[in-house]
Amino acid sequence: MTTGEISHELLQRLPKTDLHCHLDGSLRLDTVLELARKQGVALPTFDRAGLHQILAAGDHVASLDDYLRAFDITLSVMQVEDALERSAYERAFGIRYGVILCAIRSLGPESSLRIAELCIAFKNRGVVGFDLAGSEVNNPAKLHKHAFQLVVDNNINCTAHAGESFGPDSVHQAIHKCGAHRIGHGTRLVESGDLLNYVNDHRIPLEVCPSSNLQTRAATSWDTHPVDFFVDYGLRVTINTDNRLMSDTTVTKELLLCHQHYGWSLDTIKEIIIAGFKSAFMPNREKADLIAEVSRELATFEDPRGPVTGRVGLVESEPPTSAPLSVPAKPKQIAQQS
Repeated sequence: MTTGEISHELLQRLPKTDLHCHLDGSLRLDTVLELARKQGVALPTFDRAGLHQILAAGDHVASLDDYLRAFDITLSVMQVEDALERSAYERAFGIRYGVILCAIRSLGPESSLRIAELCIAFKNRGVVGFDLAGSEVNNPAKLHKHAFQLVVDNNINCTAHAGESFGPDSVHQAIHKCGAHRIGHGTRLVESGDLLNYVNDHRIPLEVCPSSNLQTRAATSWDTHPVDFFVDYGLRVTINTDNRLMSDTTVTKELLLCHQHYGWSLDTIKEIIIAGFKSAFMPNREKADLIAEVSRELATFEDPRGPVTGRVGLVESEPPTSAPLSVPAKPKQIAQQS
């Protein structure tokens, strides 16, 4: 017997992760305006509605490069220490977080090496990983392999944006030339069955950002986006925001949209949430404790529609057998920002 639908309110109450969330793409609109006034930074407009129209990914965005232009505005108010501190504080308030330092492909390999060195300098001091972002076209990941090697040699986690604006070869390079432990986006992985099976067999997590992918035209529609296939096939899929300001989204909203477009049951959503916690860059013992606690909390939520047939027993569902019976309370929302 059905008693209701999976609602935004229900999903908002679930513990969850956001593993792919750019700080410079997730400022509050009022923060951008206030920081600009304080620093004397010229914005295209100081009208709140007008600035939102410029920053939000609307019809004027036809590619990843178009989408990235809005960052010139947010970055212009983030060039001093107190602005960075405020921006990070507002995003981290009430959650557990880690910082991923993000190199930009178009700035070249030397810049990436400098970012890798900063990762080493701040290892165990808030920094949990290294990332490579920016337009993939004419900026192959393999050019930055020395930065990745430096990070891996110092036992630091790494991820890479790949398969967003370029084909599966970008994912191949990120994994096999750079040693990425996770893949950011991975939308076009679907174009190579052999590589997709490798990613699945090795449980390499995908940091999928559905709304962002539609806005950058990495996918043309919800129907053509491969995330539902990825989940059905058993890949380790995590759902993320990418840029909360530009994409006007939250993890709750992304999960709701996937439920609405793909009919994901609450059990499927729980599996994806567990995948997010399993994929977080954090110490294994700590992660195991947290997953056990989150699993217990998720078990208290029931699908308001009653028993739903469909995907069951996905590979993410079993909590670690070594988890202690009693775990101290910890914050159960994890964000890893780059």
